[in-house]
Amino acid sequence: MLGLSCDLTEQLAFYGAYHSHPVNKAIHFVFVPTIVWATLVWLAAAGPIAPLPAPLAAAAAQLPPWLGSGVAVNLPLLFLAAYAAFYAALDPVAGASWTLVLGAPLAATATAFQRAVPNAAWWALGVQVVSWYMQIHPGHAVFEGRKPALLDSLVQAFALAPLFVWFELLFLLGYRPRLRAELEKRVGREVAAWRRSQKAAGGGGGGRRRGA
Repeated sequence: MLGLSCDLTEQLAFYGAYHSHPVNKAIHFVFVPTIVWATLVWLAAAGPIAPLPAPLAAAAAQLPPWLGSGVAVNLPLLFLAAYAAFYAALDPVAGASWTLVLGAPLAATATAFQRAVPNAAWWALGVQVVSWYMQIHPGHAVFEGRKPALLDSLVQAFALAPLFVWFELLFLLGYRPRLRAELEKRVGREVAAWRRSQKAAGGGGGGRRRGA
């Protein structure tokens, strides 16, 4: 089983083999970030773990109050730092852009939400339930016809999901076309091999692919 190496092509090909249907990709594009956000809301409930450094405090003061209140040294920040470091090791441009455009805003808004909204954890639970349902039922069961990647490699799936959907956007914007072409070939081979294995096994274990 593939581990968390710094081979970008291998990592994206692993996750892409479970997310080749365009509708499933679109569902994950929406609901992977909401799962990350809801998780960060839960983590923010632990509160700050250290005082806010002066430069960060000064930057937070320039933000709208509702957003500035979400800038903190807390578990969401550590979560963000770990993901940002891993993604930067895989691809510096993708890692930095994900951190600035998506990761940091998710962490800040999740912290602000947890501080401002009563029963924030329950709201986050609702977001998790809807997001997971959308990915597992229509995404995988109906359109992809294949079990989620997390059932084969839990840690790898959780680590790669945000980067995978971010790369889908970057590819649409024209980033690294040769990598995109290589991934499409590798994912195509992986999906074809999986279909052959399902056919040889009588179609059991992975569901019947629909909508392809």
